[in-house]
Amino acid sequence: LDTAKEHESSADSPMSDYSTKGVDDPRLSGAVAGITGTVLVLVIAGGVALVVRRRSHHAA
Repeated sequence: LDTAKEHESSADSPMSDYSTKGVDDPRLSGAVAGITGTVLVLVIAGGVALVVRRRSHHAA
């Protein structure tokens, strides 16, 4: 941890370090970042599942 450096691409990220820019309360900021990340992952996974389901349905 003493030699850790911040990655260049994540420095300007709106949710870097599990916090949300523009939200002053640290607990609320972390909650917003966590909920947003969870919803985003579920939406992406659902989209991938639909695409795979449609492809396998057409192949049968």
